[in-house]
Amino acid sequence: MREEVVKLEKVKRNCGKAMVVARIARIFGLVLAILTLVLGVGLVAFRKPLDQALADAEAKGDWDRAEWRAGIEIGIFDVFTTSLTSEGGAVMLAKVMFVSGVWMAVLTVTLYYVEKMFGEIQNGDSPFRESVLKRMKVIFALATVMALDNSLLIGFVVGFSLWCVYQIFEYGGELQRFSDETL
Repeated sequence: MREEVVKLEKVKRNCGKAMVVARIARIFGLVLAILTLVLGVGLVAFRKPLDQALADAEAKGDWDRAEWRAGIEIGIFDVFTTSLTSEGGAVMLAKVMFVSGVWMAVLTVTLYYVEKMFGEIQNGDSPFRESVLKRMKVIFALATVMALDNSLLIGFVVGFSLWCVYQIFEYGGELQRFSDETL
């Protein structure tokens, strides 16, 4: 019994550390999401002078709109940027900023759930509590959505793998409840 208590305390300590790291990453992600979205709004608000500056740079050969567009990889959200080469440079950049801001917001929400899950494990009596499993399910769903951005195959593999891990933890929760009822 003593060995189990020592292992649980080690899990709690590590979850406390992971909670702090997730909090720092979440705050950083939130700041980046806000800055990116504000930058996107600024690009739209000041599109005329920016478009003129980009047109001048393109005329001089310092900037190539088609080459720049070819270098952008937005992933699954490419549908928002398909007409970028026919739009002004400011709108093109603003769309990239908006999509990036949305992705940073999704990452921030995911990190919020990660932080809360690790906090519950650190302060709880078991990592197999129902509330931890619910947070884990949300985290895994958001991680799958983010993985779908790379490709459908990668998203499917990540989603299926995380579902299997969730099933293992759900089974661990059942064993924990059975053990608690037995005692």
